[in-house]
Amino acid sequence: MKTFFSSEIRKNTFRLLSANAISQLIGLAVYPLVTRLYSPGEFGLYNIFITLCGILFILSTGRYEYAIVLPKSHKDAAALAVVCFRVACWFTLLLFFISIVFYSQILAILHLEELDRLIYLIPILVFINALGLIGMYWCNRFKNFGAVGRYWMSQNSVNSTMKIIFGFLKYTLFGLVWSFFAGVVAGTVSFLFAGKYRKNFRLWRNIRKEHVKQMACHYSNYPKYNLPHAFINTFSAGLPVFLFGHFFGNELVGFYGLAILISFRPINLLTTSFYQVLYQRMAEQYNRKESIYLLFKKFCLHAFSVLIPCFILIYFISGPVVKYFFGFEWLEAATILNILLPWLLFCFITGIFEFIPALFFQQKKAFMIEILYGTGRLLAILLGVYMQDYYISLFAYSMVGAGFKLFQLGWFRHLIISYEHKF
Repeated sequence: MKTFFSSEIRKNTFRLLSANAISQLIGLAVYPLVTRLYSPGEFGLYNIFITLCGILFILSTGRYEYAIVLPKSHKDAAALAVVCFRVACWFTLLLFFISIVFYSQILAILHLEELDRLIYLIPILVFINALGLIGMYWCNRFKNFGAVGRYWMSQNSVNSTMKIIFGFLKYTLFGLVWSFFAGVVAGTVSFLFAGKYRKNFRLWRNIRKEHVKQMACHYSNYPKYNLPHAFINTFSAGLPVFLFGHFFGNELVGFYGLAILISFRPINLLTTSFYQVLYQRMAEQYNRKESIYLLFKKFCLHAFSVLIPCFILIYFISGPVVKYFFGFEWLEAATILNILLPWLLFCFITGIFEFIPALFFQQKKAFMIEILYGTGRLLAILLGVYMQDYYISLFAYSMVGAGFKLFQLGWFRHLIISYEHKF
């Protein structure tokens, strides 16, 4: 086997990194201006809104999009894409019904009264994002990483640009939401320019209804286990946003949101790029009954050797950096970031390999682990709520997260070794 930094992985990862790096850098570059155009309270409400959207994004396709990469046959993959589309249509209709019937209750529970009728944007956002997810994994299957890179670049660049425009127009809170909406639309529309790969999308039109049902049943572990797993993970990750907003105020949610933003943008930049490439590569090797442990091991060793010094440096420079770039009034975000660093370190590694349970059809066990993880996160936050100290919540949340992620990484290693002992 070639080394981790072999030509194909290096080339494909660079394609994704180059496009995603530009879009992420644009996002980070404008934030020193954006944080001076919007208040922490406005960002708090916005973070609640996008966290709710993120949870619904998880549910919108039944997680079938993750299976699109796996089948040997392109027709089977096309049938899975049709499954995703149909699930997204029905889920969007359900969201429209819920948002109309329970409009006032949703606003009251989430303290989003200031957003008023923008709540009706959520079903549209969910559907458009679902189309983007289908396109991304379809292009990933054909190694069209350039199209995936354009998806990220379009989404992040348009979102960042619109934030500045709306900020200068003093159209602040609503402007944040509309910027997010514009970014999602731009990312999905970018797949219309997928070049020669557009012909592969035509496979979807020739799929029979029976074939769609067959693929939905064959990969039923995704909605049965991967979906609730991802839902609990995303919901528990959003607990600080929802609970801090309720118990400690929207301003704290704004600080927390900025801390997550400036930490997860670089992490997602690398994680998502490596994830797309390694997922496709490992799935290919798995189908050919080839070893994948060496790839896994070398990546982990390289990653830890680079990340640990970087995170130590971040701990010492976060305060001055946040104060200089985002303004003195956002300094609390640096304190929050430092508390979360242990969790963020392991998030980077495990996030890249989260496809491994699905690759070995271990979604059920992964789901059970996620339930324990979500419960631990909730108890960690409630400890600080009980003691009326959000620092305690943050510290406990970070320690629980780091512990579970370390355990998860060990489990991934065990699954790979067990698989390779069979041949």
